[in-house]
Amino acid sequence: MSKQAAIIAAADYQFTRVFGDVAVSEIVGPDDDRIHFAAGGWPESHVYDCRLAAEVLGKFPTGHGTTEAGDAEVCAELKAAGAVL
Repeated sequence: MSKQAAIIAAADYQFTRVFGDVAVSEIVGPDDDRIHFAAGGWPESHVYDCRLAAEVLGKFPTGHGTTEAGDAEVCAELKAAGAVL
């Protein structure tokens, strides 16, 4: 597995673990050694820095983002960390 594929897989795993059913809707591709992807399953897709997102999401318990309050907390942390592009 390439380094890029491993980073994307780690972020996808963390998104699914924290938020539940999440699909990668689009691989945006590498940009200045940063790998981004758009996570679907919400009314709107967002593009994330996979490395930062996986790091932030790894701090939350499984299923934390499945409630309205948990979702808001996780999303705020992702934004504060600069993981939302």
